[in-house]
Amino acid sequence: MAYGDSLGGYFSDTNGGSWAIVGGSTNKIYGTGSVNFVQNHPKEQDKVIVYAVPEGDEVATYTRGSAKLVDGEARIPLGETFKWVTNPDIGLTAHLTPVGEACVLYVAETSTSELLVKGGTSCSQGARFNYIVYGLRIGFEDTTVVQKKTQEARIPSMADHRKAIAEHPELAQYTALSRYAAMQGSSREAVRRNMNAAAALLWSIEEFDPAAHKIETLEIMK
Repeated sequence: MAYGDSLGGYFSDTNGGSWAIVGGSTNKIYGTGSVNFVQNHPKEQDKVIVYAVPEGDEVATYTRGSAKLVDGEARIPLGETFKWVTNPDIGLTAHLTPVGEACVLYVAETSTSELLVKGGTSCSQGARFNYIVYGLRIGFEDTTVVQKKTQEARIPSMADHRKAIAEHPELAQYTALSRYAAMQGSSREAVRRNMNAAAALLWSIEEFDPAAHKIETLEIMK
């Protein structure tokens, strides 16, 4: 068990440069790396799958599902718990995707408990669709996205990933860079050479280099 009057725990990787505060202020986890889950690869016993959670400029909630029109509309009760954690007044957005046929759908009403979808003249009376509703977590409306710096927050070192690809080149095909390159009908090397804006942004933020940088002591821990 770890606890304190300012934060629950502080962890850092002196080689990779990532750090995390656990149980500090309004945050469960606050740090420079990503939040991931890992599971065994279902077909290759010597590998695992590592997924990362999506991250945005707000503390978001969501619920999703599938439905169909009945007489041109669908009144969908959303997940029972969604209304208990989501601001009912601001931040609600809904997204619709027709399934099986071209169809113009629109959101007639949205709340934290119900979604009303209607179909245009292009839709059959029983048109099917998928939906997702995003909301803003109640109580987190004023969390500050830009904050005063208390310590360096560089991008963690990617050395481990570069080493893994160098030692096992077949792993490169599963990276985001390779996936987006394939969408463009290009190679990862060609796409990387053209990422000038990305390179400039990365340079301005900095990637942690253990030879040049060091993990600083968090001011609150001194």
